[in-house]
Amino acid sequence: MFTLESDLKYVESAIPVLEDFILSNDLYWPLSGAPSGTGSDQLSLGMLEVMEMRLLALPDTHPLRKKAVPLYGQIDAILNRWQSNYRQKAIREWHARMRQWQSYLGELRHNSQRLNTYAYEVRLRLILHEFSEWVEVADREVLADLDQSLLASLDEGHFVWEPEIAGGFPASRYPFLYVRIEKSEETTR
Repeated sequence: MFTLESDLKYVESAIPVLEDFILSNDLYWPLSGAPSGTGSDQLSLGMLEVMEMRLLALPDTHPLRKKAVPLYGQIDAILNRWQSNYRQKAIREWHARMRQWQSYLGELRHNSQRLNTYAYEVRLRLILHEFSEWVEVADREVLADLDQSLLASLDEGHFVWEPEIAGGFPASRYPFLYVRIEKSEETTR
């Protein structure tokens, strides 16, 4: 499982290779030094965004946030320098993550055991949220339909990640992060 500490290690590992990654045609980039066992051994713009959001949602005085802020200054400088590459790669990643999210939701509909991995898999949905401004309206409508179906099938619940970052993810904007992930009768249908 990923943690805020592993998020910071991922970000630290990403900075030395970020510019080469942005300039490449690759959607994912091998990331040495990233934390093992978190599924984060490859760099992607979406994962970098998710980890930024998580780390910067911490209180200003939190040590991990204090370490993350200057790192994201470096990252932003690189991304701003290569905005066109960033946008093109983000759009490509949106479509790849959409296929992954659709696949996960399909598995979840047929196997409620997949709810065990929701807190991990929902990172895909957050990437879609963050990059959606750059995709076609029709693509965003498909995502909205998926959200409606998901939220109708799951009960509202507590924030699915660490409580100390919930303030950075209001339920009104990120309802998919506030679902009950324990097994229920509803999810077995």
